[in-house]
Amino acid sequence: MDEQRLKQRAVAEAADAPRILVVDDEPVIREVLSDLLTSEGYSVHNAENGAMALEELMRAPYNLVLTDLKMPVMGGEELLARLAENNIKKIVIVLTAFATVETAIQTMKNGAYDYVMKPFKIDEITLIVRRALEKDRLERENIQLKEAQRLYEISEAMSSTLSLDRLLGIIIQSAKRESEADVVSLVLRDREDEKWYSKICDTDIPDLSSDEIDEFLDLGAMGEVHASGTSILLPPGSPEPYVCGRLNAGRKLHSLVSVPLAIRGQVTGMLNVLSFNQRRIFLEGDRRTLYILASRAANAIENARLHEELKAVFLQTIEGFAYAIDAKDPYTHGHSRRVTHY
Repeated sequence: MDEQRLKQRAVAEAADAPRILVVDDEPVIREVLSDLLTSEGYSVHNAENGAMALEELMRAPYNLVLTDLKMPVMGGEELLARLAENNIKKIVIVLTAFATVETAIQTMKNGAYDYVMKPFKIDEITLIVRRALEKDRLERENIQLKEAQRLYEISEAMSSTLSLDRLLGIIIQSAKRESEADVVSLVLRDREDEKWYSKICDTDIPDLSSDEIDEFLDLGAMGEVHASGTSILLPPGSPEPYVCGRLNAGRKLHSLVSVPLAIRGQVTGMLNVLSFNQRRIFLEGDRRTLYILASRAANAIENARLHEELKAVFLQTIEGFAYAIDAKDPYTHGHSRRVTHY
């Protein structure tokens, strides 16, 4: 039976099936639900209580959560509350053996999609799960459409200017609006000394400069990760590997996303968003959106740089012509330079 369940799970995960997290302190209930939902073609994972479920939901994406109401350490009600606090939007179905009208109403107020009484019927569970996953699918499609629209608008704004300073401002403002981060910094690599530095930084934290952010983050280590084409997404408790300094007032970094800016496989910068608020935790959707934004921003920045370099070459050429003209006529020598100055 175990081999069959493992085989079904492997097939479900390989087929990119909906991911369901079953949360219950009773091993028998977890096993029954896992067998049932795996046989329906879903990818099913388990947690023994709400605390373990919360940690798992911060670590990996799930389409649906089935949770018991009464559990040790953390029950279903507290799990719903913690999900709301951390802005983790999941469709949750509550399982309970103590269902009353008041319980049902309170559960729905706390954010649950539906509830099921124990002992549950197989047909009832499968029907509710299918209905909940259909709702999740429609919501994700709606979110994807909105993301596509926003990214299109951002792309249009970036393509409307060749001014590097204005372009960087658009990128930073867009990243901050999309991520709702406390700090956003666009980091570039100096071509001469090969060091990373914040070209532009936007922060909601008073008296926090881009230099402090550069000293706070281990930009070198982050750059090495990006060199392999990998983004960084760190939930609470994990940012320490990329933190090498301390900020004033004892501020603690709770979540971090860093995505590379790359041109033809060469990493030229990174876009970093930081949260010092434990209620704002970045998830995979945030990383994906910022990655798309950064990939388009990298091309726009390269075009702006080329434009500025071409403009500088034109100016140098004109200056060269002016010097050549002056050199041929000592009487009017310096006239062109004086006209340029005026």
